[in-house]
Amino acid sequence: MGEFSDHTVQLYQDEADVVDALERFSAGGLAVGQAVVVIGTQPRWHALTARLRAGGVDTHAALLRGQLRPFGARVILSSCMSHGVPDRLAFNEAIGGIFGLMRMRYPGLRVFTGLSDILWSEGKREAAETIERFWNALPDSSSLSLLCACPLD
Repeated sequence: MGEFSDHTVQLYQDEADVVDALERFSAGGLAVGQAVVVIGTQPRWHALTARLRAGGVDTHAALLRGQLRPFGARVILSSCMSHGVPDRLAFNEAIGGIFGLMRMRYPGLRVFTGLSDILWSEGKREAAETIERFWNALPDSSSLSLLCACPLD
């Protein structure tokens, strides 16, 4: 089973709470030379990059050097699901591929994931919990900080 350097769950009622946490998480990683992966939605990505730029982060440069990478949460989810149920092997392959790509240049890695957030919001609570278990079971997660979002309802 994986052991994270840091695994945080951001509970939220308002989207601004998630974006605030995501901005702090991402800016902190970029400042210390870590890679930042954002597995989320386009609106969240746009809100994050606007906030980072407003805070003085050159997001364009971070994207060009591969230190900051967006991945569509729905695309990742579609590759990790089999007949509406999360598939561990597919999840490990998709996430492992992202990690491998990022760690080629940046050994320290911060990942924001909205996968469980989307599933939970769609009423697929069991699938969301399964995805969280998959994150917790990832091998080689010792240099990984993970931020997950989950709505309060």
